[in-house]
Amino acid sequence: MFKLSSIIVAWCVFASVLAIKSPHGANFSTKCDVCHNADSWAYKGSAGTFDHNTTRFPLVGQHAMVDCKLCHTDLVFSNAKQSCMACHKDVHQQTVGTDCSRCHTPRSWTVNNISQIHQQSRFPLHGAHVQA
Repeated sequence: MFKLSSIIVAWCVFASVLAIKSPHGANFSTKCDVCHNADSWAYKGSAGTFDHNTTRFPLVGQHAMVDCKLCHTDLVFSNAKQSCMACHKDVHQQTVGTDCSRCHTPRSWTVNNISQIHQQSRFPLHGAHVQA
């Protein structure tokens, strides 16, 4: 009888563990203690050890300085948008396409080779436009 009750208890514990769903989405597999303190579940903040390089969006340049909550607006982290225009205003008003990386990098929005880029565009700079 003791063995049967132990098996039943063990099975119930196992089943309850399987029933717990992560608030971070169905396919989230990161261990809780990577981002949370085990005693209070408080978020560790920037002291957390989560490696964003293991995701589809490694944090490079200025992206590494941004508060996580600016991109992860809900607890399902895979819902974070990856397009530049999801977070950044398109000052070009879609006149140069959607591939921001042709001119910009995550390290800086400053375009160091703007003249060269214009020469390869449908509006190469000539005459007074070069100086503008």
